[in-house]
Amino acid sequence: MDYLSHLSQAQIKEYSEAFAMFDEEGEGRVSIERLGEVLRSIGLRPELPWLETLKLKKLEEGESTVDYLEFLTLTSTSTTMGHQEQQALHKRVKALRKAFRSFDSVQAQTAPAIEVRDVMLRTGMPEDQVDRLLAAADPQGTGVIQYKDFVESVVHE
Repeated sequence: MDYLSHLSQAQIKEYSEAFAMFDEEGEGRVSIERLGEVLRSIGLRPELPWLETLKLKKLEEGESTVDYLEFLTLTSTSTTMGHQEQQALHKRVKALRKAFRSFDSVQAQTAPAIEVRDVMLRTGMPEDQVDRLLAAADPQGTGVIQYKDFVESVVHE
C-alpha cells in the first residue's frame, strides 16, 4: 500500500520544511521524543497513546529517531486516523440530532426535556446520569433543550 499517494507536492514541501526545523543534527532524523511536536506543527493531532506506542516500538527496535520517509508514512497514518475519527464524530452528531428531531414537532431544534428524560430512563440510563445530562442540556431549567449546540458539545467532550 502506498501511504504517500494522498500527499500533494505542497504538503510534501510543507512537511519537509517542518521536519527540517526539528532535525537538530541536520542528519535527516528527528528524535522520537519530538515527533508529536513535528506532527502538531503541520496541523495534525496525534493521540498520545498512538505516540507512546510508536515510541515504545522504536525504542524496542533500538532506535530513538525517525527518518524523513518514515515521518511521511506516519503523517499518512495520523491523517487517516484523524479522518476516521472525524467521520465517526460526524455520524454520532447526525444520529443524536436525528434522535432529538423525533421530539421536535415544530422543527425549532428544540426538544421537551421531560420527554427526553423519560426515554433516557426507559433505556436503562441511571437517573443521576440522566439528570446531570439534562442539567447541561437545559442550564436555565426552561424544560426545553436547544439540541443543536448541545449535541455538538456532548459528542466533542
